[in-house]
Amino acid sequence: MTRLVTIFRTRLRSVDALYSSANALIVSTVVTSLAGLAFWALAARTLSADMVGVGTALVSAVTLLANLATLGLRNGLVRFLPEAGGSTRRLITLSLLACAVAAVVLSGVFLLGQPWWAGQLGFLRANALTIAAFAASTAVWTLFVLQDHVLIGLRKSSWVPVKNLVYSIGKIVVLPAVAALSTWAVLEATVLPAVLAVVVVGLLLHRVTRRVPDARVPDTSVLLRRLFRFAAADQIAWLVWLATPQVLTLIVLHVRGPEASAYYYIANMIGYSLYLITSNIGSALIAESVHSPDRAGAFAHKALVHSVRLVLPLAVLGVLIGPFALRILGEDYAENASTAMQLIILSALPQTIVGISVNTARVRREMSTVVATYLFLAVTIWGGSWVTLSWWGVTGVGATILVAQTLAAVGLLLTGRTGLQGGPLTAASVWAAVARVSLLARHRRARRDQQRRLAPALVACGLPASPSTRTLRSDSDCVVTAVSGRDGEFVLKLSTSEAADRNLARHVDTVIGLRARCDPDFVELLPRVHGVVTVGGRTVVRESLLPGRVPVSDPATDRAAAAAITRLHMATARPLTVTTSLLTQWIDRPTATVRGLDLGDRYAPALDRLAGSLKQTLKGQPVIASCVHGDYWPGNILVSDALPRPVVTGIVDWENAMDPGLPDVDPVHWYLSSRPVDLGAAVCGALDDPDRLLRDLHAAGTCLPNPHLAPESVVLFAWLWHVANSRTRSTRSRRSRVWIGRNVYPILRRFSTGTPAVTGGHGARHS
Repeated sequence: MTRLVTIFRTRLRSVDALYSSANALIVSTVVTSLAGLAFWALAARTLSADMVGVGTALVSAVTLLANLATLGLRNGLVRFLPEAGGSTRRLITLSLLACAVAAVVLSGVFLLGQPWWAGQLGFLRANALTIAAFAASTAVWTLFVLQDHVLIGLRKSSWVPVKNLVYSIGKIVVLPAVAALSTWAVLEATVLPAVLAVVVVGLLLHRVTRRVPDARVPDTSVLLRRLFRFAAADQIAWLVWLATPQVLTLIVLHVRGPEASAYYYIANMIGYSLYLITSNIGSALIAESVHSPDRAGAFAHKALVHSVRLVLPLAVLGVLIGPFALRILGEDYAENASTAMQLIILSALPQTIVGISVNTARVRREMSTVVATYLFLAVTIWGGSWVTLSWWGVTGVGATILVAQTLAAVGLLLTGRTGLQGGPLTAASVWAAVARVSLLARHRRARRDQQRRLAPALVACGLPASPSTRTLRSDSDCVVTAVSGRDGEFVLKLSTSEAADRNLARHVDTVIGLRARCDPDFVELLPRVHGVVTVGGRTVVRESLLPGRVPVSDPATDRAAAAAITRLHMATARPLTVTTSLLTQWIDRPTATVRGLDLGDRYAPALDRLAGSLKQTLKGQPVIASCVHGDYWPGNILVSDALPRPVVTGIVDWENAMDPGLPDVDPVHWYLSSRPVDLGAAVCGALDDPDRLLRDLHAAGTCLPNPHLAPESVVLFAWLWHVANSRTRSTRSRRSRVWIGRNVYPILRRFSTGTPAVTGGHGARHS
């Protein structure tokens, strides 16, 4: 068993725990579905039709009662176990016990009313033994279902497909052995392997919760109250979601008759299978977001991307081949259910947004959003289908489901309840999403370049041709690849253009120079260049792989980053008087580069006025100069997770370094790049309220080395150098007119008249 788990963990491991957990749950769903088909095929061949019919009714009854008996604790356990700390075992025990008792009670209620709603199952009340067997089966199945969610909440999702695979094999093996039980055969073949699974997983949970690494013991009563409120609302949402297709089946039956009901059922069963992908990814999203709340937004984006990446190709495939597959069931199904099936399959695309949104709402405990979303879908689908059935038949149902899911997705986006953005949808957030799509396309192209260029680069560096590799993000014309093999771990930077050749040369010269000049502690933050070669006329740099991860900006990281870059500034600081030649380097050259963006007749004079204002502010001023990084933002540092507080373990990408430079620019650039808005909006905000900029920098432990310079001037310096470096960093991916319109024009508009925007006084305001 342990070896099997290890194999699954190895196969399913992706870029992070979210993908690994989601992939494990998706595999579990696929395994369960395929094994279920094999089980029912075996049952059909082994048992009589009457035995199979009674067996399906029993299994359906037990499944329904068990799902009701979970009391909303499936998502509840996933949501609250990551923060239970030392109360984890007690929370699991109380939850499972409560649900098992609920299963027994619901079984009793079902048996009391059995003559009214399940007249063919009278044998369940034959004696005390049959009553006990039915109640026990329901309780076991309840625990079996809940244990999957316990494992997810404990971040042990890799056990879920293993558990369900072994269980699925077990029930196929057990079925022939219990065939003599007649009417009980199917149920017992379903439940008996579940008993063993519940016991084994129970022992595993006992072992895992015995060594919970978090020693915190939260107030259990408070935790249980929160869990109860969450579970009550989530149970309502689940019941509405469960009832939506079931009630819709009755609506179709009433309006169009039994044949239409059959067509709808088949179309919905196929289309709904794609919903399960987002559902599984959503469960992993809850567990990982609660475990690392500071990364909840990033997890939501990754979950949505992963959902779309899986659902989109499957939806396209389903739309194309689905009608042909329906011919297996008969020409009447292909003729009457195809379009409805295609529309329901397409509805899985907006449902990715809906599914991720309701799960991010569960993370935030905004259960009103969850309930309201499912109520909206239910009412819209029921009401719309009642109308469209009369017009277009089953096709109208498919159209209604697609429209309802789309409206729900748009509503969640417009109200800012998706967890994907910081508030209601605005033009700014739309453009930010477009920019992320553009960046994703660039990363895909980088991976293609890596596949083509990596092997020759490894040979040129004298390395094995097939090590383990991982493409790192880069917004330049360099393909950056982390390589692991018997020669150790290192980074290969592969140039793809002349601009990248120049930038790599500057990076190498800067790193080598700083390693010779700076103190040993700071040198540890720099990569070590192991070699530079040329492959196909392009530069390849091999350097050490620094430890740590790319951080998310927060106050603790801001302080650590400020302290790290200050060490560089202090090590290379010297007093200078700003001369004409220095102004040429600092202002004239980047201005000429920005002018190459083809700003037009309106903005070119404004750029000249901006440059003139900065030159007037600086000319003849005594300043503290130093070596500066030039592109200091969270994407270019690494921090360690091994310590309670963030500690910078590496500073990378030195191609924009300048020496001598104005050291004030590095912390200001960090500040601007850490804002949750575009660069242009961040710069305008800092120009409008420079006092807030100074307060925020002070809170991060940063004091600007040249306090006599107006903070607005430093902001404009940082903006000018960033825009210029952005243009020279890449010749293959030019800055789009949209990017220029959002990050360049708003600043230049402030210089569109003759009135200077910066006067040079401390804290001065632009007009």
